[in-house]
Amino acid sequence: NWNPAQARKSLDIVLEEIKGRPLPEAERYKEVVGILDPGEKIRFSRKIADNNNSLYYSLQVGERSFEKQARISLVASIVESDFYTQMRTNQQLGYIVWSFQNRVEERLFFKMIIQSAGYGPFELQKRVEAWLETSDRLFNQLSDEEFEKHRNSMIVSLEKKSDSIAEVAGDLYYHAVDEKGDFDYKKKLVQAVKKVKKEEVIQTGLRILQDPQVARSVILMRSRSNKDEVPADVLTTVEQFKERKAKHAGMAEKEGS
Repeated sequence: NWNPAQARKSLDIVLEEIKGRPLPEAERYKEVVGILDPGEKIRFSRKIADNNNSLYYSLQVGERSFEKQARISLVASIVESDFYTQMRTNQQLGYIVWSFQNRVEERLFFKMIIQSAGYGPFELQKRVEAWLETSDRLFNQLSDEEFEKHRNSMIVSLEKKSDSIAEVAGDLYYHAVDEKGDFDYKKKLVQAVKKVKKEEVIQTGLRILQDPQVARSVILMRSRSNKDEVPADVLTTVEQFKERKAKHAGMAEKEGS
């Protein structure tokens, strides 16, 4: 039940007691997000000392806003069950199957993860992209009633109160650090979810999942026993990725000169 002023006051007391001081912003850890160009697709693969193959498929949604986060969150809610059913239950690709929206710093993503002992990562990629091609049916068949169920479920989840001191502490830390002191973050997101229209969510879903101009990165991890041939366009070392960025920057500079 604390408001931002009360939270800041308590934090000041703790800092005074431990004689700590905030780390200068320039010295704080920050994840740096590489932004791909429209239509760009990067594939990276490496062999690992594990018995499982895995796929980490990430679609670049764009810069974060509450409105955009509300739309992509509802898209993720709408497709989650079908992705799991198709990939795990029907095709039995692996034990771990997960699709979700994700935010890193101020960028939004839609991601799909599969871990499999029986299928190689390149086959997993084919299956996921085949599912993406047919994902429009999930939005074409979406009724007003189903949409409102997804909306209401998300609102309930965001408004749920923490059940323990540990959860409360975790929430306070999240809002203080990740949201840079915006303790009303969830309230703002709830308002955005309440205002978003079904047509806007459908439009966002179709664009993110089916527009080839949406940039994407595909991480393909091969198990120790995997014998798949790695296609020539797949990066296999961090150095190749850095060279690609340098080469890309050089081309852009040449075009602009």
